[in-house]
Amino acid sequence: MLSAWRGSRWWARNEGSVVGPTEIKAIAFDLDGTLVESHIDFVRMKGAVIAYLASQGIEGDFTPRQTNVEILTRAEGIYRRRGGLDGGWEKIADKIGQIMDAVEMDSVSLAVPIDGSRETLAFMRQVGIGNGVVTRSCRAYALAVMERCGLSELVDVAVARDDVSKPKPDPEQLFLLAKLLGVDASEIVVVGDTLMDFQFAKNAGVGFVGVLTGFATEDAFRSAGCHVILNSVAELPKALGIC
Repeated sequence: MLSAWRGSRWWARNEGSVVGPTEIKAIAFDLDGTLVESHIDFVRMKGAVIAYLASQGIEGDFTPRQTNVEILTRAEGIYRRRGGLDGGWEKIADKIGQIMDAVEMDSVSLAVPIDGSRETLAFMRQVGIGNGVVTRSCRAYALAVMERCGLSELVDVAVARDDVSKPKPDPEQLFLLAKLLGVDASEIVVVGDTLMDFQFAKNAGVGFVGVLTGFATEDAFRSAGCHVILNSVAELPKALGIC
């Protein structure tokens, strides 16, 4: 499929630097807030994670207003500074993953596709640009939501939280996606709705397109240095100059 399109040469300005001209061979889409409207109860999830950490003697200035990344990073720091046993944090992290998985799976039936997501994925496939979903959610949730929203047959590859040792904003997921799609990481553009997605793209050294269907506002994106911002993924083909 990739051979049907030689790629779009595209300039993207992020934080004052130019990423490009880039020959785009694949798009890495975030899932929740980008392709689908999800209703994961993050307050419940974070509350359960914080309660579990407390049960393990890991207490700190944790609140549901923090991101999961912030909570887990701080918790691991506390654990290691207190001289936790080797391998102990990994067991705690596994349990936290199970807590997060359960809350995510409870929300599958509430997910709906964002307007234009299916059409955009179908168009990318038609012109031969590969695609993949890169999500901090678990694989079971991602696959179930894509099936529910009619995206499964349109997505080439999905890379979830539990497919790597270090999920977003670490670039490991993007490098795995590139390998699975058979393209160079530099030939991928990330599309997402959060500042974490933007940081993920920066960490991987690739271009980024922000969409306003999820968490981040236009002002937040611009303040962070993102200057390629769309109302939704429905505008992506035109923005990339391929329609």
